[in-house]
Amino acid sequence: MDAPLFVLLTTVIAWVVSQVLKFFFHAGTPFDPWWWRTGGMPSSHTAPTAAAVTSIFLVEGFSVLFVFSLIFLIAIIRDAVGVRYAVGVNAQVLKQLLGKKKESDIVVVQEGHTVKQVAAGFVIGLVVSVLLFVFV
Repeated sequence: MDAPLFVLLTTVIAWVVSQVLKFFFHAGTPFDPWWWRTGGMPSSHTAPTAAAVTSIFLVEGFSVLFVFSLIFLIAIIRDAVGVRYAVGVNAQVLKQLLGKKKESDIVVVQEGHTVKQVAAGFVIGLVVSVLLFVFV
């Protein structure tokens, strides 16, 4: 298989797998679309990014593109676990402090990820890439 197509395919499949698993953990409703919600198990940011990084390594080995994509993966993970998670927790506290006041309606609570959720996304990306590399 062509290298760019392989990287794209593994990335898309890892995202789909993580989104399908997220459906089972979140049990979304038609008015609360599970595929668009942030946070939750597993991380659907980490899974496709880890798949892309793994695929690049499997195709090219240790290269400049692999190093760049690895740095990108680290930034994605740091954002998901650190910044986005902290912002979500702070927004929840702010919403509780405001209570029933009108201002609490404008506070948007978006979840980040726990370490376990990011680790699950990473494993999904890694496994999807390795399986496709071996069997396709």
